[in-house]
Amino acid sequence: MEISVIIPTYKPDNYLFDCLLSLKNQTISHDLFEIIIVLNGCKEPYYSQIDLYINESFKDNIKCKLIQTETAGVSSARNIGIDLSEGDYIAFVDDDDILSKDYLKSLLKVSNKNSIGVANIKVFQDNLLVLRDDYISKCFHKNINISPTSVFSLRSFLSSSCAKLISKEIITNRRFDHRFQIGEDSLFMFTISDRIKEIRLADTIYYRRKRLTSVSQTKRKNKEKILNTWVLIKAFSSIYFKNVINYRLSLYLSRLVAVFVSTFR
Repeated sequence: MEISVIIPTYKPDNYLFDCLLSLKNQTISHDLFEIIIVLNGCKEPYYSQIDLYINESFKDNIKCKLIQTETAGVSSARNIGIDLSEGDYIAFVDDDDILSKDYLKSLLKVSNKNSIGVANIKVFQDNLLVLRDDYISKCFHKNINISPTSVFSLRSFLSSSCAKLISKEIITNRRFDHRFQIGEDSLFMFTISDRIKEIRLADTIYYRRKRLTSVSQTKRKNKEKILNTWVLIKAFSSIYFKNVINYRLSLYLSRLVAVFVSTFR
């Protein structure tokens, strides 16, 4: 098994089935990847709906695992997915996003045990025909024809765990910090950055659905934001100062700046 696609989901809408359809339509051989759906929180009617879709749409063509857990949170769900994965590589996908048909195939071509492959990102709301650039798109377009590229110059790609393919030799025993609902992606990517030697761009697209009701779009009280920022900074600092030899100072400082900017903008 080459790739394990991990999809955390909570009380999913029909968006999840759009996501699963884009995986069914992947041009890579279906025996090269598995799908792990981790339903966290409320079980029914969601579990039965997903299970029915899997049995009707995938049958024996794609290996798919459906796990339900009472433990809430996307971080815990992703950690469960990692622990159950059989693939050599991990692809994190949010349940309302869509992948281009060559997504897994293109990423697998550029990824290895020391380097992660990353995709371009386009943002949409309800119609894939109406797209706009994500903030990561600017970095992608700027560096698509530049080789080699440094991890620091492509640090924007380390703000999210999605839109990339990550070797399990890079992840090893590191996991998402379930204390955070905001900033957990960038913290995880920084945690594993000590084993990332190179970031390689794949000419494929991860379509990110923009929903105003998502956790990242929900307005938080200033006190909560400041507390989360302080705890997040402590987490970044703990990782860095425990192993300053292997982690990049420039990347660490850039993460702290990014945390401050995202909090007070």
